[in-house]
Amino acid sequence: MTLRNKELDDIVFQKQCEVIKFDRRLIDEQTYNNKMTELDEKAKIIREKLLNEFNEKRKETEARKKMEENKKVEEPKKSERKPKKDSYTMAIVNALMKKSTKNVEDVINRVDEQKPGRDRKKISQQVKMIIYLVKKQKAKRWEKYSWDEENFLLMEKE
Repeated sequence: MTLRNKELDDIVFQKQCEVIKFDRRLIDEQTYNNKMTELDEKAKIIREKLLNEFNEKRKETEARKKMEENKKVEEPKKSERKPKKDSYTMAIVNALMKKSTKNVEDVINRVDEQKPGRDRKKISQQVKMIIYLVKKQKAKRWEKYSWDEENFLLMEKE
């Protein structure tokens, strides 16, 4: 990690100036060592201050991320979503709940009357899948229904 700061850069520049002065024999060794020690201590204090600020910001960021994660409401899984009222699934469910339907063809005809335009084969597959899911109670949204095989009837549990 690189810490960048104007004060720190100034101290580094001053140290370079002191090295040049010492190389040119403008100052003696003791003055040079004292000045370098003083500048090193200043730099150390500034580095610690910057590091503490950085760590505080990091902790705040992590705490904010945790709060955001906790606030997020988990979206229901696809299988747990409720079907839309005007969807083919609901049309099929409503048709299966009618006592007058006795087989898959009756259901397909009812759904086709309500929502025309879909392939009969796809509707048939969807009807069979819904019946299977209700029988096996595979998904949470189908737990509120039960299937009566004898009467070919989908019933809502109470």
